[in-house]
Amino acid sequence: MRHPRRLLSGIVLALAVAGSLTDRPAYPQAAPSGHADDNGCNLWLKYHAVGDARLLADYRSRMTQILVEDASPLGISARDELTLGLSNLLAKNIPRAAKITRNGTVVVGAPATSPIIAKLGWDDELKALGDEGFIIRGTVMGRRNAIAIASITQRGALYGTFAFLRLLQSRSNLAALNISDKPVNKLRQIQDWTNWDGSIERGYAGSSILQVDRLPTKVNPRIKLHARALAALGINGITLNNVNAQTDWILTANLPKVRTVAAVYRDYGVKVYLAVRFDSPAVIGGLPRADPLDADVIRWWTEKAAEIYREIPDFGGFLVKADSEGQHGPSEYGRTHAQGANMLAAALKSHAGIVMWRAFVYDPAIDADRAKRSYKFYKPLDGQFADNIILQVKNGPLDFQHREPNHPLIGGMPKTQTGLELQITQEYTGQATHLVWLVPQWKSYLDFDTKAAAASAKVKDVIAGTTFGYHNSLFAGVSNMGDSTNWTGQTMAQANQYGFGRLSWNPSLSADAIADEWIKITYGADPPLVAGIKSMLIGSWSTYEKYSMVGSTGEVRSHANHFDPDMAANQGDSMADGNGVGYDRTRAGSGFVDQYAASVSAMYDDRATTPPELLLWFHHVPYTYEVFPGKTVIQWIYDTHFDGEAEVQGMIDKWVSLQGRMSPVSFADVLKNLRAQKTQASIWRRHVNHYFWDLSGIADDQAREVGQSLN
Repeated sequence: MRHPRRLLSGIVLALAVAGSLTDRPAYPQAAPSGHADDNGCNLWLKYHAVGDARLLADYRSRMTQILVEDASPLGISARDELTLGLSNLLAKNIPRAAKITRNGTVVVGAPATSPIIAKLGWDDELKALGDEGFIIRGTVMGRRNAIAIASITQRGALYGTFAFLRLLQSRSNLAALNISDKPVNKLRQIQDWTNWDGSIERGYAGSSILQVDRLPTKVNPRIKLHARALAALGINGITLNNVNAQTDWILTANLPKVRTVAAVYRDYGVKVYLAVRFDSPAVIGGLPRADPLDADVIRWWTEKAAEIYREIPDFGGFLVKADSEGQHGPSEYGRTHAQGANMLAAALKSHAGIVMWRAFVYDPAIDADRAKRSYKFYKPLDGQFADNIILQVKNGPLDFQHREPNHPLIGGMPKTQTGLELQITQEYTGQATHLVWLVPQWKSYLDFDTKAAAASAKVKDVIAGTTFGYHNSLFAGVSNMGDSTNWTGQTMAQANQYGFGRLSWNPSLSADAIADEWIKITYGADPPLVAGIKSMLIGSWSTYEKYSMVGSTGEVRSHANHFDPDMAANQGDSMADGNGVGYDRTRAGSGFVDQYAASVSAMYDDRATTPPELLLWFHHVPYTYEVFPGKTVIQWIYDTHFDGEAEVQGMIDKWVSLQGRMSPVSFADVLKNLRAQKTQASIWRRHVNHYFWDLSGIADDQAREVGQSLN
């Protein structure tokens, strides 16, 4: 029985940000305190007035005028954002100044472009923070109290500006303001799966904001808001198009469209990248083949790269998916992926471009166990990739499932720069109808110790480059934004995009701290509201796991829509039969455990030391096996599905209790989706429990109905 998910709105909102920020009134009307969000259209750039009278008075005394000497596009972006943000947050016009004339001047800049910042003598501190780091500090300038936001570069000063506004939005105390910060990862990138026709693969929030059919003459104003929102999180790159690439994006006639989009993102420090088809020379270049060692193919890519850089001098590079899901690759010509990637890297090298080579292959000929294929395919190539290539690896070895072990390639390729790919869009976690906050999931991967080196080898350290000395680091996320009014399909799904950005900058941030920030920025600082929503966010991943999954058995959803339950179609992942459930990946089974470092492999090879949440990924166990003392596997399956459904009802009850503490629009939007989630949780509970009752013949020890069919 199929239960089609709700259709998502494709409404395009005429945003207030349609014009240039410099054309806006200095003090746009702020929403009333307590109703800090109406429909989510401004993401985390709302800048609603501070409602606490005492805090507002303190902020106003510390911020009386704005001084930005830098007249570059990045400097103008920082100046305009600060003007807009402060004037709204403080509910009064905060003027710009040419010099410090009063206490409370907020000064932004870099020593090279701001004589006032240069006089502070912070050059050594700023250099130590790198090109994108910054200092936010209360100081004295010209015998007057001031706040300085400084960096060695203009981009860093822009990031510092957004960080300062985030402090105010989250209602921080500025009494002892002294912050030094820099990003952990060099490349922090959003990857949109936009198609040339405007659709988005795995998009659940409408169509693409790019509207390429209107470019280059008409530019959707939402692109500028998107650029601002990314810069506010410190994201410095965007791949515009689908990894299942189309050649349209690099056609000579279409490059002006890409150039126009790149110009908008450039003003906020965001570089543009493109996903390309490996076989482009044969598809659009008039060549008979795309062999990476063919001189004509090499020449074609070299000339195409040069053409792109003439249009977009700061173009970032290529994202490639090869020999996977119908995408062509070097294997067709008997070449390795290192040879294919190196050919593209050579074409980009002189332009300082990079290749992000997606490590997503699962040809059944490689191994019967799909989880083993990527490692087996790429491990022999370690050390063969050029230094401007990053092997982009998913967090888990299967496909963005809600629970998988760490991908063994992360930590398993010490001589190859390895980046991380996360999926922000909720392909397998409810598709924007279910509240599933993914930050706790991502933290479970980032904090996992691969034991791949004597030094710190947690996933976050490996991808940051500190474990093996990579000079590049990539933290990439498949985005969930579209042209729906609230960008992400429902307001609460914005928290995943926000959380990804914050973790890309600093993967050691806690889920609790990120939740606290986002809630205050989105809904206001009302303590009961913050506590209530935080409890929903923090527990939502666990709740989803309980009602929709069977431990960690891999795919359990319909192959057609990745949404509805379909256990029978995925028996090859769960290996469920009349005797038990789980995939034997031990040394005695598929041998997948041996793709990890020795101590990790030993842990997973033993039932007793395998974490319960991953038991069924690594072991086939009888239904009567006790996964916890006194709790058999079959009872664990029954209980978790009843518990998960009940917890969704608990989220509904919690949300209803918060009515009146937020805007009616946002309240209704989330409540509608929570109710749909409750219906789906019931469907999952009945489907999964019936499936395993039918296989095992074992009744629920609580005498609940588990044999209820959906038919």
